Amino acid sequence: MITLNTRLTKDDCLFIYSEIKALLTINENRGATINSTQEFIKRIIDLAEKGQIEAIEYYHRLNLPQTPLFTYGQSDLLKNCNIPSNDSIINSNSTSFFNNTLFKHVVNLTRNKNGDPRSHMALYAYYSNLARQKVCNIEDEKNYEEALLTSDDYRRARYHFDSSIRMLKRSSHVDALSVQYLTEMGYKSENKEIPFSMEMSNFRSYLMQLISHQTNSEKKYKLRYGLYKNALIFSSQDEMSKNGVLSLKPEITYFLNESQKSSFVQHSKGII
Repeated sequence: MITLNTRLTKDDCLFIYSEIKALLTINENRGATINSTQEFIKRIIDLAEKGQIEAIEYYHRLNLPQTPLFTYGQSDLLKNCNIPSNDSIINSNSTSFFNNTLFKHVVNLTRNKNGDPRSHMALYAYYSNLARQKVCNIEDEKNYEEALLTSDDYRRARYHFDSSIRMLKRSSHVDALSVQYLTEMGYKSENKEIPFSMEMSNFRSYLMQLISHQTNSEKKYKLRYGLYKNALIFSSQDEMSKNGVLSLKPEITYFLNESQKSSFVQHSKGII
């Protein structure tokens, strides 16, 4: 996840462009799904191999075992996966069944003991997907759920998810994008009497206000990304969101067009 404190790289910007474009395509054609957005899938695989954290997370959330990146269940390393602790594990012959480059990025994330919300969420996606793959042959629903919830990989997944949420909550009072991601994951207003549509409308208005007063170009760009993503994701939830997408579409289209220009990644000194 990209928050205000994230220092953007070129690959981060490519991810933002790809995600917003895919969400806009899905929003305009409700019959479409992420899986049918081939351009987005191709970009996700490419960025994941380069180590872009959100792409690694997306890859495992989308659960794409049909791609050559991972052939689940064939590797002894994956069947008995512990958090790797040395390079000899990475170079083992047991990694021949999947893409070594992507797995090395996952290993590097596990070695970062402190971590940040985005790396913890990527590891959550990795371990939860791994847990599902290991019990996928259990047909009985009760036994499947029990095997899944008691697995070491599920325990690791929960640890990383909880760590990410805890960090996001800690920064939410100063980072609107932390609130954005908490909202995406269901951590909406504590006042349960506030209608969802009103809450989303107010939050987008808040983001627009922050954007209008932001002088730092990189932070303004990240806030715009958060605004557009929020409107596109929640457009199916309420009519106010749908109207919001219609009014924002010219801005989103401009945002995408600007993102394709060669000078795009230099819109801020903070981008490397």
